[in-house]
Amino acid sequence: MAMPTGLETGGKLWGEAHNGLVQGDAKSSGYYCVGSHKEVQDVDEELAADGGVGRFGNDDGFFLGPPDTVFPATENFSRNIHQRCGLTMQRDKTEVFAWGELPANTPPDMKRAGVLVEGVFAPGMEVYGVGIGSPAYISNYLKGKVEEITEVVTKTCDLLEEDLQAKWTLLTASVAQKLSYSLSLQYPSDIREAATQLDTELWDMMQKATGLHIPRREEGRGVECVRDVPIRGLGGQSFQSWLVRLPVREKGMGLRSLVDTIPAAFIGSVEMSLPFFGGEEGVCRVLEQVTGIIQEENSDTRWWTTLLNSGCRTGIEFRECWELLQGEARDCCDYL
Repeated sequence: MAMPTGLETGGKLWGEAHNGLVQGDAKSSGYYCVGSHKEVQDVDEELAADGGVGRFGNDDGFFLGPPDTVFPATENFSRNIHQRCGLTMQRDKTEVFAWGELPANTPPDMKRAGVLVEGVFAPGMEVYGVGIGSPAYISNYLKGKVEEITEVVTKTCDLLEEDLQAKWTLLTASVAQKLSYSLSLQYPSDIREAATQLDTELWDMMQKATGLHIPRREEGRGVECVRDVPIRGLGGQSFQSWLVRLPVREKGMGLRSLVDTIPAAFIGSVEMSLPFFGGEEGVCRVLEQVTGIIQEENSDTRWWTTLLNSGCRTGIEFRECWELLQGEARDCCDYL
């Protein structure tokens, strides 16, 4: 016997569910994944027959492959998971990503993924919190992220006008971290403009939290102490700017520059994910020609070779980030 699950809306109990769990329950995600796993495996095998894949994160699924394979597989998945699990695919949330016009056999109730940007349709979609697609779509997507965070900054500063300590706590513990996920997973060339804009907003919030004007560069006030050091990323900045970026344990303020964080963040995310793409249990074996098969016995000699030699965008931007960090380290060593 088991206790029934209460169903509520707006804090008011309106019924009971004797089977299953409500959304948000700690156990519901695990149960859902186990319950739907057979249909997920089946659709992945169906798509793999034509070089495609089917991948899920909880109840968010993505099917990749030729239209003549993807659309029938989608219908089979929808029918099978409804029959066995009683789950209904939300077709109003189902989108079809295509660089050009939608294929002729696209189901009429499925819309094209993308948005209108200045009157022009930009194909793209959000995949687990990451914007992918055309440059216009990604730029618009990240612009929305920055505007959302900027609104939080404005409302916070207005609400906590006299409480500087509360502003500082919210800045360092919350607001300054809100773009961290995107810094790791968006391409550096895509995220740089958004990171630059948000750096300015965070700097302004820091000044309001300290009640001080803190110069970032030469302003002619006689207090900036700008050192013309031959180190990329440091030249032309005030001493105060250097101090703000230092960790607290180094007597700094611990407010990192998002732009400066991009190379290390991107390298770290690729480093963590690359080993899991290829191999017998890889999550996306169709990309093995780009990622390679990274295993313990050959990781020392070929860890990055396949990716860097593939000519793909990930490899190109990974190399640029690595060379930038190497250059900074060499500049520091030469100067010192």
